[in-house]
Amino acid sequence: MDKRLSRQDPKALLSAPENTKQMQMQTKEEEKRWAEMEIPLSLAGALAKLTKDELSSIRSALDIRGVSTLTKQRLAEVLVDRIPESLSGMLDQMDEERYKVLKKIADGGGHGFVPLEPEQLDYFKGRGLLFTGMYRGKKTIAMPEEVVRAFELHDNGAYRKKIRANTEYIKLAHGLLYYYGLVGKEEFDQRIEELLGETSFLESMDKLFMFYESQWYYRQISCEDWGFSDSRIQDPIAIEKEQQFREQLSPVPVTKEQLLAAGEPGYVERNPYYRPFAEFLTEAGDLSREEAERIADECVLAFKNGTLPNDLVGKLQSRLKMREFEMISRCMDHLVPLYNHTGQWALKGYSPNALSAARRAPASSASAQGAEVIDMATRKKIGRNDPCPCGSGNKFKKCCGK
Repeated sequence: MDKRLSRQDPKALLSAPENTKQMQMQTKEEEKRWAEMEIPLSLAGALAKLTKDELSSIRSALDIRGVSTLTKQRLAEVLVDRIPESLSGMLDQMDEERYKVLKKIADGGGHGFVPLEPEQLDYFKGRGLLFTGMYRGKKTIAMPEEVVRAFELHDNGAYRKKIRANTEYIKLAHGLLYYYGLVGKEEFDQRIEELLGETSFLESMDKLFMFYESQWYYRQISCEDWGFSDSRIQDPIAIEKEQQFREQLSPVPVTKEQLLAAGEPGYVERNPYYRPFAEFLTEAGDLSREEAERIADECVLAFKNGTLPNDLVGKLQSRLKMREFEMISRCMDHLVPLYNHTGQWALKGYSPNALSAARRAPASSASAQGAEVIDMATRKKIGRNDPCPCGSGNKFKKCCGK
């Protein structure tokens, strides 16, 4: 019940259209990104088209010191020598996704195309490895000849073994934060250590640098002094307070396999109510399957942030131009069970339905503190003094809310 989501921000589907100025800026950026280029590409030729600030960013990313005061031309000359030399260290920090991108371009004679998001293209350009442009009327990603030769020299089994290990580290980190939202550094280190059977993840400078470097590519984790959070959290401070309020609630138990699956870039879990909702969106909004699933993904992420169905239906009503009450009612009929079965960050990965079930287990009553359950009949949050939705006739706090 999962998927790999395109890293294009799905929020655009439910938000207001972009203003003209923003669209014009994006158009200019795209024109610059896909300007005419020559193949084969030399490193000197690629760097010559960059600004001094862009060259300085490459210097900073490669930790090349003592050259910050050089002129643009002299700095470019230094980078022509240092980028190929730095490739072995960069490969040592990569995971399989980034490695496969480089290998595909290198194996294609130094040019080809891989569908990447703009920030991912910027990541490779910001290290002097790949550059974009139009070649023979097609969008092309090119690797300078000097980088191709360096890549072929270092593309061996030893690096691929390290790359596989890096991939597991990164996926586990992404998976942890997908389920729990935010994790302190000490707890994060302990969980990774338990999962991998290795000691002190954060005390290993190589692993720590690899982890931070990966975030420039994926941009899926926010790194703070206290720990790490999923970048899709809308209000980390509010989530942290909610989790502290539930101090006695242990995080939802998940297996290593679940974490690795959730560690895929852009992962969004699909519970049994996801597919019927996506099908409804396709019908109600006259959308393609892809568009409907992207909107459904956004709804899941909104629920993980604690947004209630009532707060979301208005946006969907506007986006899908739903005017009839029956259609709006059908939308809520899908949103409510999707909400009740979606793990929430404030609940440390539990869904409201899972905590409601935990309430009925005497040994787990302490862990059910503070969950919000939606009554499917009224579509409202259930208060402790409200009638229990199970139909017993007792108050919620005296029945399933114990």
